[in-house]
Amino acid sequence: MMLNFFAITGAALLSVFLGRCCLREPIRSWLEDGDFPTTRRMLLVLEDEEYSLKFQVLFRFLFIPMFVRNYVPSTLDIPIWKLAVGSIPHSLWISLLFASIGATFKDTAQLIRDGKEVSFRDMKWQQALILVVSLVVAIVLAFYAQRKYMERVAQEESSSLTTGNDQTSSSKNGPQALQAPAGQELLNQASHPGV
Repeated sequence: MMLNFFAITGAALLSVFLGRCCLREPIRSWLEDGDFPTTRRMLLVLEDEEYSLKFQVLFRFLFIPMFVRNYVPSTLDIPIWKLAVGSIPHSLWISLLFASIGATFKDTAQLIRDGKEVSFRDMKWQQALILVVSLVVAIVLAFYAQRKYMERVAQEESSSLTTGNDQTSSSKNGPQALQAPAGQELLNQASHPGV
């Protein structure tokens, strides 16, 4: 299991470093120049300083291809240590899962080598339990990640509406207008692309 962990973590970290060196600037400029309001909103949520580590951990548990899981975070504007630490829980989990599946198929391979029939009845209950628990945990984490992301998007949208109302009332009351932070301005543009 430890070999799996170090291989998966090493691959994730190598992907992060390669992505930072080669992919970050071209992809970010392409996203900023294009009309991708949903993607920009997603980036703002994932790059939020307060929640970025939490979202990095949850992002890795989503049902997405491995190259997306490893290279997309490298394009985010967050510290590299958060990307590295965020990969550890998923690496531990997937290492345990791979080791368990490997043990299950080792027994199956032994049955096939001995010329016996393979059926689910031959599976040990511990192996079945690990597969069922891992499937349930993966589904629960994916739904949890989606829920937390949507909560954060709703929080940003309500914050943007409040900031917009404050700007309108202050511009009516005097010459100085409140200015939204740069991230908030991008969220406003992403939410209302034609405005």
